Amino acid sequence: MTKYTLQLEFDINQITRSLQHNFKAPKGYQAEKYGPLAGTAHFEQGDELDISITATGRAENELSLKVMDCSVVTVGTADLGKLFLSPFAEETAVVSVSDWKPTKNKTTQEDKEADRQRLSIKSASSFAVIAPNGQWRFSGYLSVQIIIDGQTYYRLFYFDPEGSVGNGGGFGWPN
Repeated sequence: MTKYTLQLEFDINQITRSLQHNFKAPKGYQAEKYGPLAGTAHFEQGDELDISITATGRAENELSLKVMDCSVVTVGTADLGKLFLSPFAEETAVVSVSDWKPTKNKTTQEDKEADRQRLSIKSASSFAVIAPNGQWRFSGYLSVQIIIDGQTYYRLFYFDPEGSVGNGGGFGWPN
């Protein structure tokens, strides 16, 4: 079993809804570079995935971040994931995270030079990969409450990577 982290990041002052996203493995980015599953974040049955969120903002502002909701929606691609609606659940394509814990804010030298600060939060639990094989398109929706200098804002962000489990469900496809 390997524990992976889906890292999501946004700028509190951005006007777009797109989240920067990266699947992080203990030894770097977990993506297939070659073969039939190239370009996907790849997992094996029994692996676990948690979510980490980082928001950056101007250093001079007093900032606060609260996650209201985070849902990961998975859609099997080319009917290869049809036995499990999600790599994390057989009966539902949506998994949600409602329990979060703050983590230590790690302001980098680059942040300091750009006069930025970081707020970080992490899911309190992980999703276990239970599907033996398959491919899924991941879509995620993140609702947050942001407080900037006492003013409250609510924002919705999204991400849209692709992932696979086991052999990707592509039985008979040439390697």
